[in-house]
Parts: sequence; C-alpha cells; structure tokens
Amino acid sequence: MTFGEEPVDETWQTAQERKNLVVGFLSNELSESSIKRHQTKVDLLHKRAFYIEIFPYLLPVGDQNHLLMPISVLQHIDPLRFRRVKELGNSQAKILLILLTEYLEQLQKGRSFLLEVMKSYDVNSYLSKWEEVTEKLTELTSLLDSFLSLQTPCRLHVKHLLVPHYGPTKIPSVQVILKSKAPVVFDRFESVAYENWAFLKWHALTKQSTAEKYELRFKLLEKRTQQERAHTALISVTTNFFEIHQLLPDRFYEFSVHWAKTPTLVYEAWHDSITLRTSVSHKTTRRE
Repeated sequence: MTFGEEPVDETWQTAQERKNLVVGFLSNELSESSIKRHQTKVDLLHKRAFYIEIFPYLLPVGDQNHLLMPISVLQHIDPLRFRRVKELGNSQAKILLILLTEYLEQLQKGRSFLLEVMKSYDVNSYLSKWEEVTEKLTELTSLLDSFLSLQTPCRLHVKHLLVPHYGPTKIPSVQVILKSKAPVVFDRFESVAYENWAFLKWHALTKQSTAEKYELRFKLLEKRTQQERAHTALISVTTNFFEIHQLLPDRFYEFSVHWAKTPTLVYEAWHDSITLRTSVSHKTTRRE
C-alpha cells in the first residue's frame, strides 16, 4: 500500500466479490429473458408431435444429414416388439414433458431465491450464509444442464432386437430415436368463412424439408336437429390449405388441424383449432 491509500476492508471486498458472482449468474445463465425463452420452448414442446425414428445403428444421434431408413424396414420388424417400442416412446415423451416443466419451475424458484439474496442480504449475510448460496448456485447449474440436454433427440433403449438377423433380406442393425415435429397452426388472418363454405390455411411453426400430409377436422357447434349431428368430417389433405363446402349459413363451426398419423407416431396431445361463423350474406367473417 502506497502513501495516501486507505486500507481495503477485506470483509467488504469478499462480500462484493460474492455478490458479483450472483449477479453474473443471474445476468448470464438465469436472466429474465432466458427464463422467458425456456418457457416458450417448453410450451412449444407440449404442442409438438412425438415420433420414433429408425436409423442405422452406427449413425450418431442428432445427425441432421442422415439418410432415413426406408419405410420397408418396418415390414421386417417384429410387430409385437414394435408395439412395445411405441409404448416406450409414448411413456418417454410424457416423462420428458413432465421433467422439462418441473425443471423450469425449479429454475424459476432458484432465480427468485437469488434475487432475494440480492435484495435482502447485507455484507454479513453474504459471509455467514454463503454456503447456502453456493449450494444453490451449484444445484441450479446442474439443473440447467439437465434441462438443456433434455431438449435434444434421445435414443430409446430397446432390450430386444427389432429386426431379426435371419431371412432373405439383410437389414442392418438399427437404433430407435425419439424425435418431435413442430405443431401445425392455423393462419388466423387467411382462414375465413363465407355463407356456406370456408377457406382454411395453416403452416408448421418450423419449416419442413419434405411434402407433408395433414388431417383437417370440422364439426358444427350447437347442433339443432338429429340430422345436423352428422355434420362433421375428418379430411386428409396434402396441401396447407383447403376449402370446405356445403356448410350451413349463420352457424359456428370448429376446425382443427394436425399432422397425419403415421405408424411411428407415439404421442400427440395438442391440435390447433379455430372457430368460424358462416355469414348470412356474402360478407366474410374472421376468427371468433
């Protein structure tokens, strides 16, 4: 220390360093904006459709440049074992969503705890209760790592071979991976109802690389007669728009859309829906 300098209060300096550590963690790993992004991702995952995909065994999980195994491979898979794998995929998808929701809640509570530390702890508290704070920081760091890792494609651990090694066709060893597909949502501006027909348009929340198939359902709400009870239908569509005719005027209809079901679909709990009212005249009506 040179002449004229005041001695540094080591207690205050230690407390300040610890405070800066908490501030840094809150600013980087658990900022308000990052929590909102995590919440958005979890909300979106609850709306995604989950599938099992079959790949060559040596292909790394998460490889986006892979060549999909041909659909003919399904013809060589033992049906009973394949059904069990689908049940496993269904259970794993549900557990995944439960864990992500639980982890996010714990991260939010941990952030609230650290914010209270910032507001209420004085210098002495940063010293006397620092062990509790460091334990929370370690816990939240591990929790955040687990939370992020759950958002990547994961392999299903199948106890038995899906494809037998015998037979005239030689099929390579395969692995089963649980993956998800972004939900399909209606275009609320383009979807309109007229007097006796409706135009529906929709899109996936992420761009799809190949042509897709959808299932569009509609039903009349508040059915007034026995004949109107049959005024519903499920339509297979290969485009992202469709016209439905022969609707009743001045009535409410509910429309829903989702990916067409495939043999590898294991879990889908959410479909987007829209309610439109047909008009009495030729004027169009928008979403209710």
